[in-house]
Amino acid sequence: GGFAFLERKLRRPRLVAKRRTKVDLEALAVLENGQAPADWAGQWFLRRLEARGLRPTCQVSYHRTARGVIDDGGPARLTLDDSIRAHAIDGVRFSDDLGVSIAEPRLILELKFRGYLPAAFKRLIEEFALSPSPASKYRYGMAAIGHTVADPADSARASGVHA
Repeated sequence: GGFAFLERKLRRPRLVAKRRTKVDLEALAVLENGQAPADWAGQWFLRRLEARGLRPTCQVSYHRTARGVIDDGGPARLTLDDSIRAHAIDGVRFSDDLGVSIAEPRLILELKFRGYLPAAFKRLIEEFALSPSPASKYRYGMAAIGHTVADPADSARASGVHA
């Protein structure tokens, strides 16, 4: 039982585009053996891994609190990630080993919205004197397990498997 998301993010200034596909956990073996049925939903992800020669190196886990709101500007979402941990891996499977703690004692807060900044988010930013800064759980995790990762300015793409 269970499922995972195959995800690709494309970041540009002030824009994040995602492609995300839900697959059964058992189907993740396809990512290692490359033997996928032609109609498998994750075929696009497998092709991307093969084209770039990518392999699993880091499992990142965290606890997420998410809240949504709808205002005049449309839907908005707040996520708060804590207990962020990284574990070195060498295959497409999820480990129970939590690895090392990263980004502590900080939390990662994301405010997701379209158009203008919702009033609730504006109040939150003012009340807690928040200022934006780049944060990547993947990059923090890779550093924590001893790997270096190219600067985001060098490449606007990131791929991952999330459960």
